[in-house]
Amino acid sequence: MIEFEQVTKRYFGRYVLDNLSFSANPGEITGLLGRNGAGKTTALRILVGLERANSGAAKINGTSFSQLRPGVVGVGLSPAFSPTRTVMQQLSVSALALGASRDAVKKTLEVTELDNVAHKRCMSLSLGMKQRLLLACATVAGPKVLILDEPVNGLDPDGIAWLHRYLKDFATSGATVLVSSHYLNDLQTYANKIVIIQGKTLWAGHWPNETEPSLPELYARTTSGLDIR
Repeated sequence: MIEFEQVTKRYFGRYVLDNLSFSANPGEITGLLGRNGAGKTTALRILVGLERANSGAAKINGTSFSQLRPGVVGVGLSPAFSPTRTVMQQLSVSALALGASRDAVKKTLEVTELDNVAHKRCMSLSLGMKQRLLLACATVAGPKVLILDEPVNGLDPDGIAWLHRYLKDFATSGATVLVSSHYLNDLQTYANKIVIIQGKTLWAGHWPNETEPSLPELYARTTSGLDIR
């Protein structure tokens, strides 16, 4: 389980996150939704220990990310790889760091459909293929929690459909999946829970929700009149 408990983050006196609170549960895909600059990436970076909150806490299974065994949490925040490594080499490095086996590398290449580019250098990959490699690196150790930042960027329609199936299967296995996005129509097709933020939580609930309109309508109503300066 992922929990944000009144997390506040300031940069040079400006609030990026202001008492942000929400949770993400096992067996579900939680979509973290907001404008560019809403604080989505900052929240995820705090969750995985790349930033420090000024106050509050972000926890995974009741503790901080740094206290968890490597491989329990899969993290995919930015597709940045060593350009001269091959796909196989890059995934093998991630597997070694997370304590995963060589068999796990082979299986992950097949599941993410990267086996046909395993010997290509990372510099030659399209953005969509880099996103797949990022997902492969995040899941090679079979994590129970998966955290992804804008994973559909660079994917074509077939790639997006594949990602939806992959994440649904991953959550069905009992894992907790937290995905940030600003694509409304994309999230509403596969997320079980939606959290809309603009520095703080504006709306959170399971999706689809019988009492709410479509996600674009809900988002427009929730964010109407916000000062985004």
